[in-house]
Order: sequence, then structure tokens, then C-alpha cells
Amino acid sequence: MEKIIFGIVLLHIIAGFGWIVYKLQFQKKKSNDESKSNENNNNNN
Repeated sequence: MEKIIFGIVLLHIIAGFGWIVYKLQFQKKKSNDESKSNENNNNNN
């Protein structure tokens, strides 16, 4: 029984770290896209 609970907790922790990494990468990608679009707008003006 302890192994099952430990396995569930471990999977939950791994999934949480994976979600955090995904969110951080998504935010970096979004900020890079915004900075590129700002550079393009500045070049067009």
C-alpha cells in the first residue's frame, strides 16, 4: 500500500515539474514573439 501512495505522489511531483517547465517555455516563446513583432513594427516606421 505504501508503494502505491509513494508512486502516486512521485508521479504528481514529476507532472508538476513538467507543467512548470512547459509554462516557462511558453512564456519565453511568447515574449520572444512580442519582441520580434515590435522590432518589425519599428523597422516599418
